[in-house]
Amino acid sequence: MNIVPATLGKRTFAAILDLFIAALVWFGLLAYAVQPIFNSLYGVYAIQDDYQAIQIDSKLYVENVDYQTVNVVDAAAYPTAIYEYYTVYKHGELVDGTIAVDVTGYDYTTQWYNEKILLIGTETSLFIYAQTAGVDDPTILGVAKAVADPGSLTSAQLSSANAAIATTLTSFYAGAYTTAVSDLNAEPAYLALATKLSDYFTWELLISTAIALLIFYLLIPMLLKDGKTIGKQVFGLAVVNKLGYKVSKLQIFFRFLAFAVVEVVGSFYTIMGTILISYTLMIFGKKNLSIHDFLASTRVIDGKHSVWFKNAGEAAKYQEDVDAVHPSVLFPEPVVPAHETIIDGVVTPSDKPSEKTVEKSETPTDEKPR
Repeated sequence: MNIVPATLGKRTFAAILDLFIAALVWFGLLAYAVQPIFNSLYGVYAIQDDYQAIQIDSKLYVENVDYQTVNVVDAAAYPTAIYEYYTVYKHGELVDGTIAVDVTGYDYTTQWYNEKILLIGTETSLFIYAQTAGVDDPTILGVAKAVADPGSLTSAQLSSANAAIATTLTSFYAGAYTTAVSDLNAEPAYLALATKLSDYFTWELLISTAIALLIFYLLIPMLLKDGKTIGKQVFGLAVVNKLGYKVSKLQIFFRFLAFAVVEVVGSFYTIMGTILISYTLMIFGKKNLSIHDFLASTRVIDGKHSVWFKNAGEAAKYQEDVDAVHPSVLFPEPVVPAHETIIDGVVTPSDKPSEKTVEKSETPTDEKPR
C-alpha cells in the first residue's frame, strides 16, 4: 500500500470548483424551482406585491419601473419623503385609493411635523416657522435657519457657514429618514407582511441549500468511486479512511453530515469561522485533516499516485500475489548435473564432480568447451 497525501493546492482548487458548481445549482433551484413552488402554494408573489405597495404609498421608497424593484429614495429626496410620510401617509389622506392610517386632529398635520420632527421651538432645532404676512405660521412647513447676521461675514466666511449648515441638515435628514423607516416597520399591517416574506424566504433558502448540499457533497460522492466530488474527480483526488483503506458509504455519510452541520451551518453563526478553522487545520495540522475529515475518520489522498485497498485482508492478498510473481519464482535457476558446469550460459562437462551450482565466468573466453 502506497498512500500519497493530496497537496494543499489541489485540495483548495477542488473545493473551489465544487463550491462554484454547487452555487450555480443552488441559484437555479432557488429561482426556478423552490420559489415558484412556494408561490403556487402560499401566494408569495401576491404578498410581496402588497408589501411593496405599502412601501411606495409611504413615500419612503420609490419604484424602479425598469428593473421592477422598489428602492429607498435618494438622500436629496429625504426632506420631501419624510414630510409626506408623516403628513400624507400617516395622516390618512387618500393615497392610491387606500387609507393608510385614520388619524384626525393635530397628529401628523404640518404643525405636528414642525413641532415633533423639525423640533421648531426648541433650542436645538435647525428650523424656524415660515411666516405669513410677517407672522410665524405653524401650519406651513418650517424652513431651515439661515446664517445669523450674514452681513458681518466675509464671502469666504459666509460660504463656510452655509456649508456647515448644509452638512448639519444632511445629517439631520438622514437620521430622520431612518426614524421614519423604523416607524413604518413597526406598523402592524406592514410588519405582518414583512414577517411572512421573511419566513418564506428563509425556508426557500434552507431548502435550496439543503438540496444543493445533498447533491454535490453526498449523492455524487456516493455514486462516484472513493467518495469523490466533481472537484476531486477533476483534480485526481480520492477519500480513504484514516488507515488508508477504501472509505465506506457510512463514512461518506458522516463526512457529509460533519461538513454540512459543523462547517456550513456553523459558518452562519460564526461569520465563516468554522470554515476558516477547518481550512487552517488542513494547512497546519499534523495530518492535514479538515474538521469533517477528523470527525469522519477520513483523509484526502492523491488518487493518481496512490495505491490503496478495501481492507487489510485485500492488502495482504495483494502482497501474496506480488511475492508469487517474483522473478526467482517465474524464472527458477537451472538444475545442473554434478559433473557439468555453466560457463557464459552454456552447459559444459567438468573434469571433476562438483555440487549443483551455477557458475559464470568472470571474463569472456574464446576457448571451446572440452
